[in-house]
This record gives sequence, C-alpha cells and structure tokens, in this order.
Amino acid sequence: MRMFSLAAAAGVACFLATGGAAMAACKATPNSLFEDQFNQLDETWGSYENYDVEDGKLVIKPPAGYNTSTINNSSLYDDVDICVEMSAEAPVQEGSCGSIIFWALDFDNYYSFQVSTEGQASFWRRQRGRWLNQVSWQDAAGTEKGATVINELRVVTSGKTAKLYINGSLFKEVKGQPPKDGSLIGLLACSPNESSARITFDNLVVNPPSVEPAADKTRGEASGSDNGGAAGGGATEDKSGANSGSDNGGAPSIGAGAPGAAPAGGDQAPANGGGAAPAAAPANGGGAAPAGGDSGPANGSGGGSGSGGDNGGGTGK
Repeated sequence: MRMFSLAAAAGVACFLATGGAAMAACKATPNSLFEDQFNQLDETWGSYENYDVEDGKLVIKPPAGYNTSTINNSSLYDDVDICVEMSAEAPVQEGSCGSIIFWALDFDNYYSFQVSTEGQASFWRRQRGRWLNQVSWQDAAGTEKGATVINELRVVTSGKTAKLYINGSLFKEVKGQPPKDGSLIGLLACSPNESSARITFDNLVVNPPSVEPAADKTRGEASGSDNGGAAGGGATEDKSGANSGSDNGGAPSIGAGAPGAAPAGGDQAPANGGGAAPAAAPANGGGAAPAGGDSGPANGSGGGSGSGGDNGGGTGK
C-alpha cells in the first residue's frame, strides 16, 4: 500500500447508517465476481500499518495530510459493477474522503472515484505515478454528510466508459483508458492536513455489469480519455520493499491549509500484500508541497500533476 502526501493543491454513499439498512446495491449474488464483508483482512489486500479490519469493517487511517490506498490482488476484471459502503468514524475530520479504485494496473496507474465527508465528489487518474484531475471536486446530489452515515459508492464500467454513483444517484459518466488485459480494483482514504481520519468500508461487491440503479440522476459526462486520476500529487517514492502490495496514495484532500510533510524516507510499500507497490497523494487542501516530492492539485483543482511526499506500504508476500 502506498501513501501520498496530500500536497499543495486547491482541490481535495447507501443510506444513513444510524439505525437504517443500507441500500440494496452492495449485495452479492451467485454470479458475483468478488465479495468481501471484511470479517478478517484477506491476504489479497496486503498488509500495512495504516489499515486493518476492525469490528467487521476495513478501517483505513491515513496520517494527517496523506492518502492511503490498497489494491486487491485477487483477480483481473474486464467490465464490472463495483459497490462498497463507506463511512467516516466520529469525530469526522473535515477534508477527509473515501474512494473506489478501478481500472487499476498497479499503484502508479489507476482511476479513483472519491467522495468527501462534506458531500462532494471528484474523479482522478493516477498515471505513471502522477495525479491527473478529471472531474474537479463539486457538490454531489444524494450524498450523506458527516460521521457515522453510510454512503454507497458504486462504479459501473463498460469499455472505456464508467458511471459513478453515490447512493443510487448518478454523479458523472466518465471516460478513460482501462488496461487492455484486465484491471484490478481497490479502496482509498484521505486525511486532511491537520489530523488523521478513520474511513471505514464494508460489503464490497464486484458483480458483472447488469441493470443500472433506478434513481439515475445524471449530472453530466466527463471525458477523461488518458487522464483520469486521483486527487493529489505524486510524491517521491522509495520502492525499497520487495513485492510491495498496498498503496498508500490518494488524491488531494478537500479542505484548505498547508499539506502535511512527507514522512522521512519517502514511500513505504505495504507488507504481505497485493500486486504493485502503494503510492500516496496530497490531501484535500492548499499549501506548499512537502519537501522531496512533486506537488499537484487538491480538491477542486484542475489538471496537472501534484507532488508531495509519498508514503507507501510494506513488502508484499
């Protein structure tokens, strides 16, 4: 897993969890390609100090000013319907977010659909270790705000097109460049510059594409073509760990303020984990990029690669 310093940048789903049942989309069927209820941490997620399974949920805890991502190494997929329930633990940290990673080749090349605790969403591409903004941070209809609420994130891909949903409402239809020989999926969380957030994920399901959600509230189409990335900026990466797995990287955070400094040593790779080494990106917020890295836009910023320190996972199995 990799962690990216949420560096200088301007920019950084489902039903209420408190007493209500989640929406029906995140349910496995006999035809499901993959499911994880996170009763324990499966080895295909790799292992890293910034994430683990607690009380039946995957909890990702990026350090302040960093994003942490993990890519699942169980299978390569073509067109998919990915769904996961995301929540932020109390007290909620303004500028934190959760994300589905898809069309992933490794920790330096993937797309990220990110949703913040303030009710905004964005779409990013990480390419060759750099973050490229495809859809800037903006208000997302149907998103539940705050802590302890569940937001259902869903991505449905078809060829070079992906539909991004939050709680059954279509946020955007986007385009990108999926890997030719199948792709991986993963999850990502980001913390604001001032404090560390705890983002939880549950009931992850990967199904073959099927029927679209009933509430299809289109908010527009974004063409990402070859740039679709995640928020934040690519940071320097120390690929010293062998067979690195999880990716601690992410897009820029949502809030303003100075980004966190990159941890000494640069990028750490996750231990016992999935495929490629992790990578990290700047958190939601403005500010100067940490030393040693390259900085990029945070929530709401346009294109361009970002830089910041990169903290990745450990070594993989």
